[in-house]
Amino acid sequence: MSNIQYTIRGVPSKIDSRLRRIARLRGQSLNQVVLEQLSYNPDATKKSRAPKKATSNSDFDSLFNHITPLEPEVESTLKSQRLVNPKDWQ
Repeated sequence: MSNIQYTIRGVPSKIDSRLRRIARLRGQSLNQVVLEQLSYNPDATKKSRAPKKATSNSDFDSLFNHITPLEPEVESTLKSQRLVNPKDWQ
């Protein structure tokens, strides 16, 4: 395992809170979650690896569009919270 260390400055609070929430829900360290997110490659199974078009923002939104799945218990809880009661819409 590599001993290379990074210091990342200027992390937006929105990104920080998301990463910390994921770490807490998974029972992992913040470092583990950040490394997992940085190494996650949603294009790894695709045959074509065309370069992505650059965007004007430099935050980590692209990581959160392809976030790795949460633990089954967390997914189940989130799914139950997304249920809509038809009576609320009458």
